[in-house]
Amino acid sequence: MSEGLAWLAQMDWATLALLIVGVIAAWFVLRFIFQLAVKVFTCGCLLILLVVIALVVWRLVQSRY
Repeated sequence: MSEGLAWLAQMDWATLALLIVGVIAAWFVLRFIFQLAVKVFTCGCLLILLVVIALVVWRLVQSRY
């Protein structure tokens, strides 16, 4: 048996269960953080796009007068 599996075989059931629960919890937390980051990035890009459109429209209106 390899050394990596040797320490796993020596664990009791409670420690193994806590390890599995910890890995699953970390997966959900990372997934939530990445989804939140995508939403924040998307909102930021949309906000920048709206500001650019507003400035272009304002500039076009100002150039007519």
